[in-house]
Amino acid sequence: MQVRTDIQKTDDPEELASMLRALSVGHVCAAVEQLRRHVLPGLYDSGVRYRPEPGAGSGVEDFALPMTVLHRGYGDCDDLAIWRCAELCRAGQMALPKIYWRVREGRVRVYHAEVRILSTGRVEDPSRLLGM
Repeated sequence: MQVRTDIQKTDDPEELASMLRALSVGHVCAAVEQLRRHVLPGLYDSGVRYRPEPGAGSGVEDFALPMTVLHRGYGDCDDLAIWRCAELCRAGQMALPKIYWRVREGRVRVYHAEVRILSTGRVEDPSRLLGM
């Protein structure tokens, strides 16, 4: 499963933040369910590598679930963060994507997603660990 969204639909940074949080939390829930239903390796044992999204910075973002990422062998920062958050949640550690973006020339530009482990506040960057 993959969802595409146009992050250029809003110029309001707070609205954008809400939209990105909702998309990422929804995808973590879907990824938890996917991990529950299918036997998948852990993200860091999967052989998956980081690869920037085609057309990065275009304002269109695809959010892919773990099976899609595993099948194609790569994911961008949000794909990897979603998988890692789901994996941690399945293990009993609440985690959510931590999302960054910039507004330049009135447009939202490339953002980055990491993993925030809620119980400890620790931040993990699966993209960096997988070749970014």
